[in-house]
Amino acid sequence: MDRPRLLILVVALAAAGCTGNSSSDGPVSKLIAYTKLFPGERAEEVWTAHLDGSGARRLARGFASSVSPDGRWVAFLRCSDLDPYCNFYDLYVIGSGGGTARLLARGVHAPEWSRNSDRVVVYREISILIEALVNIDVESGRRVELARGSLHGWSFSPSGDEVVYARATGPCARASCMLGEKVDLYVIAAEGGEPRRLTADGRGGFPVWGPRAIAFSRLLPYRGWGRDEIWLIDPNGGNRQTLTGPVPKHLLGQGFSGLRPIAWSDDGNELVAARMNEFGGPPYAVDPQSGAIRRIGDFGFCAWPAGLSRDGRFVLVVEGCGFGTGADLRVDAIPYRGGRARLIATSAGSPSWNR
Repeated sequence: MDRPRLLILVVALAAAGCTGNSSSDGPVSKLIAYTKLFPGERAEEVWTAHLDGSGARRLARGFASSVSPDGRWVAFLRCSDLDPYCNFYDLYVIGSGGGTARLLARGVHAPEWSRNSDRVVVYREISILIEALVNIDVESGRRVELARGSLHGWSFSPSGDEVVYARATGPCARASCMLGEKVDLYVIAAEGGEPRRLTADGRGGFPVWGPRAIAFSRLLPYRGWGRDEIWLIDPNGGNRQTLTGPVPKHLLGQGFSGLRPIAWSDDGNELVAARMNEFGGPPYAVDPQSGAIRRIGDFGFCAWPAGLSRDGRFVLVVEGCGFGTGADLRVDAIPYRGGRARLIATSAGSPSWNR
């Protein structure tokens, strides 16, 4: 398996700011979807399972799956039929109970569902440095472009009516943006329209919209790497303030860029973050009131928090560096407040759930 696809398997949800929230009516079924790897065969399949990992079943050929909040659908990627080298990916949707997969869009990645499960938001590559954030109606296929540029994360509002995203305000390479180029936050209606700018200091990236505020990475470089803090801002751009304060020195160093918010619980009492490094970002709990930082589990550098349950009790984690065949990748669920991780699947990555 090639390295670019492995990176998608490990951190597919990183670009999307996934909250793990569901629709207000509750899901039809609760499940986990993940990509099952077959080392040596250059094959990936989308599988689903119960929340405890039992009842695993193959759903389709593909990878980077995303479960709809109502549990009825799974969106996933396949290497494009038009590209034998698999540099581009096509988006498909399939019923969570099985059936025939339906092609929804070509040349996109990082699918994420709307709150009411009727739309999928994806990135579409325009050039090596430019992407578009696109909202696709699942039933009709109608597309609305929400943003374009060098993008650095996005998230739905709790109601699903708006989207917050981070965009570089000037031309830059994607890697250098994360190390101190000017990136700001914008809000736009989920149906498109004129965006409003939330920040103008070039230090806001990777937003995650919670029930009371938007959390984001305050991009703060230092010699060699970064020291990104987690800050909060109101949806109208007011009350901007640090949550974590300066990242403790023992969490910094060569190869580390600081903290990135990943997901809120529905009540806003729990926030999970990643301690970003060259290979991933192991999960950390951040107290939304005090800003206190606490490590979750004993995961190594090659780990990533892929979701937080609605009640804030469990974190979905993909673990493993994915070098070579990706045989070391595995999916776990671990209590947010501490405890033993439950193994969901081995030789597996890019998990999502609607827990």
